[in-house]
Amino acid sequence: MNGRRWGPLRRPPKRPPKRLYATDLGGPVTRNDNALELASAVVPRGAELFRRVSLYDGYLAEVVRRPGYRAGDTLRLMLPFLLAHGLDDARMRELSAEGILLVPRAGEALRELAAAAPVYLVSGSYSPYVHAVCAALGLDAGRAFCTRVGLAAHRMAPDEAEQVRAMADTILRREPIAVPEGARGPSDLGERDRATVRELDYLFWERMPRMRAGRVLDEVRCMRGPEKALAVRAACEREGATMCEAMYVGDSITDVDAFRLVHRDGGLTVSFNGNRWAVREADVAIVADRADAVLGIAREFLGGGHDAVKALRWPLAGDGWTAHWVHGSDIRELVERSEAKRKQVRGEALGAPGRT
Repeated sequence: MNGRRWGPLRRPPKRPPKRLYATDLGGPVTRNDNALELASAVVPRGAELFRRVSLYDGYLAEVVRRPGYRAGDTLRLMLPFLLAHGLDDARMRELSAEGILLVPRAGEALRELAAAAPVYLVSGSYSPYVHAVCAALGLDAGRAFCTRVGLAAHRMAPDEAEQVRAMADTILRREPIAVPEGARGPSDLGERDRATVRELDYLFWERMPRMRAGRVLDEVRCMRGPEKALAVRAACEREGATMCEAMYVGDSITDVDAFRLVHRDGGLTVSFNGNRWAVREADVAIVADRADAVLGIAREFLGGGHDAVKALRWPLAGDGWTAHWVHGSDIRELVERSEAKRKQVRGEALGAPGRT
């Protein structure tokens, strides 16, 4: 022993929080439904075809809970029809960049946030559209998670394209399915709707898989609920942040998994004009005509985290918006107000509770 006296153990300096902001695209930022707009542009009666496939999507995801299927897979189911009507990558990029519809003041809000913290987009939309929005707003496309699509790898032979076009005609000849509230299986549907579902099941899960068109159903992975949660985790890892340092903004059932992940680990979850699934899972519910309604809450979170936001004097209100701390609120009334505003801002079809 040399008699040296050691001082008290010094703890390493605590690193400052590295908080980040992640948001869904459709709803909190934009008012487009890119897949519907692509279908309208290239497929005869494409909007109606999209509507009917969306109803089937909701039935698969919420009623029969088909294994491996998630709400929002409409984007995957529509791709064979887009390909069969000649859509290619160049045209997809061109159409996606046309007529981007922003929620009022979304550009200003995201640019202010991007100057203060990393901003990530987590969207189920096709990648050409998401990248077009990033370019329009001056955001880093490298911080966008979305449904990656490359159509060149899935070109169809003329005879197969004709068969897929005939499938679209078959779907359009039938009445759209009507799913009763509370339905739990095929037996809860009417006889006509059960027959329609059987035909759709055959077209998508028996006939298409035997064709080259089936490859696109297998290979394209939509950015849905579980994938959105993984994207938020990946964003945190990329930034060296913990999940409690993440704020996530969403508006639909496809955001629920991300909400649950962020909320569980102490981050902040915000529903922006959300449907019933989003409102019930969020910490904060914003009902607003304008996207910059999120700014004050985001500033509080970036400065002080979840606890700083919770400590605000709720509810909050501004020009054209209100915000509510969901926990302890009247959820039924909040859902009604949020869904009504959702329809007003996004439009009746896009804002319906089952839309994703």
